[in-house]
Amino acid sequence: SQVSSGALVSAEALVLGDAGALPAAHGTAPTDVVPALPSTWRRVHVEYEPSIAGLGLGLFGLREIPFVGREAERDAIWNAMRMVTWDGRVRGVVLRGASGAGKSRMAQWLCRRASELGSVTVVRAVHAAGRHQGLRDLLERYFVTFALEDREEVAAQVLSRLRELWPNEAPEFLAGEAAAITATLLPDDHARASSKERVATVTRVLARAAMRRPLLLWLDDAQCDLESLALAAHLL
Repeated sequence: SQVSSGALVSAEALVLGDAGALPAAHGTAPTDVVPALPSTWRRVHVEYEPSIAGLGLGLFGLREIPFVGREAERDAIWNAMRMVTWDGRVRGVVLRGASGAGKSRMAQWLCRRASELGSVTVVRAVHAAGRHQGLRDLLERYFVTFALEDREEVAAQVLSRLRELWPNEAPEFLAGEAAAITATLLPDDHARASSKERVATVTRVLARAAMRRPLLLWLDDAQCDLESLALAAHLL
């Protein structure tokens, strides 16, 4: 589905799915208790009095500006996410509009609202014109390897994270997955993975992430990276 605003000059892509629908799932799903996604994103308003003594206006500037309006659009993307939890089918939502129209803000709001409810796993990839590293950014965020540059350190971090996420898998399987993920994070000139291989690697990671709870994939400025668009097309 699409939620449009203004002339199309950039786009946010949201891919919603669970393990029953995403390809390449492997292994046994964890037995986490996942809270049901509410029928509406709207909060129950509760009146309360601040209880912090001496609370000053200096904290006011630290508050995030509330996201208001766009209720029809928010209803549309929330309902798309609820449909995923009902029938297990992957769905895609494209937020289209002119630069500055609020596409990223709406996507951010959705990811935060769904995440704070504990109902979905949020994965994000940020793109920039000319970089073409969306899949790498996605994996860096998911495996927390931003500050690591040494290949051995990255491989160790990825393997450690895989062991936490997939505790029941055989060591040989985890080692193979860690090698494929590391090759995407730090391409080797002697054994560079193809675009198809990188998409397949990321798909396996997302499929396993979706085994814990429904997955919400946010492709920020998706139009900047053809490989990430290929990932979205593959998942859909």
